[in-house]
Amino acid sequence: MNDAPHPPGIRRILVALDTAEPSAAALEEAARLAAGLHAELVGLFIEDAELLQAAALPMTRMVPYQTRTLADFDPASLQRAYRIWSAEVRRSLEAVAAQWRIKWSFQIARGIYTEQLMATIRAGDLLALASSKHQRRSRTGLAAFTVAAQAPCSLFLMYRRWETWKPVVVVYEGSEETLAMGQTLASIYNLPLVVLVLAPSEDAAQTETDAVRRYLGTADRPADLIPVSQVTAERIGDTLRKLTPGIIIFDRRGNQAPAIEEALEAVNSSVLSLG
Repeated sequence: MNDAPHPPGIRRILVALDTAEPSAAALEEAARLAAGLHAELVGLFIEDAELLQAAALPMTRMVPYQTRTLADFDPASLQRAYRIWSAEVRRSLEAVAAQWRIKWSFQIARGIYTEQLMATIRAGDLLALASSKHQRRSRTGLAAFTVAAQAPCSLFLMYRRWETWKPVVVVYEGSEETLAMGQTLASIYNLPLVVLVLAPSEDAAQTETDAVRRYLGTADRPADLIPVSQVTAERIGDTLRKLTPGIIIFDRRGNQAPAIEEALEAVNSSVLSLG
């Protein structure tokens, strides 16, 4: 019987940083999560090698923000900007780490965005990225999908700051690690916990639900267990829409991971996929 949450062995939380507002929100939430998991927070600032190459081309010009005039764009000015931006995000990282009293480190890398993310990740890491549906074809969104497919780490896509009443929802198909993470996040964020128990039949769903109940044990805020039999992406999506989750947790190594990922298109929630 598990009377208290026992978080999975995540040792580092890696957050890719830039000066954009979504990155700042991701940093704040990643720090809060690092404090709850007793993990190190690692900030990564990537200088885009492709952008530096483009800046070296003689025909390249830029349009500064809130102006309509072309300006010179060269590697030297871009490198100066990178130094300013990296110093700014490092200060932000240091401040939020002090606020949450967590261990932290900061790295600067130059190269292809996704390649640098992959090179920095280790087993036992969690990569935290700010994301939203309209960003899925952006650099951040594409990087997230690449990491999810290839990296030996867990991935936290933080859609936006969630309302305090929205639950942590675990989509469960046999992984006790997802249950442990669900308990942990529900405790960290003081949110209700809901577990969708996936199974091929009603009898199997009931058996699995009983097993989940025994695993979770007693708690001040018992989890709400919802059996889902004859699993399809549509049934999962319909259930998630009704629950309006704040955070969804699933194991992307599970048999139903493709159906779960398809179902996630139906909701606007942060997603933590274990891998």
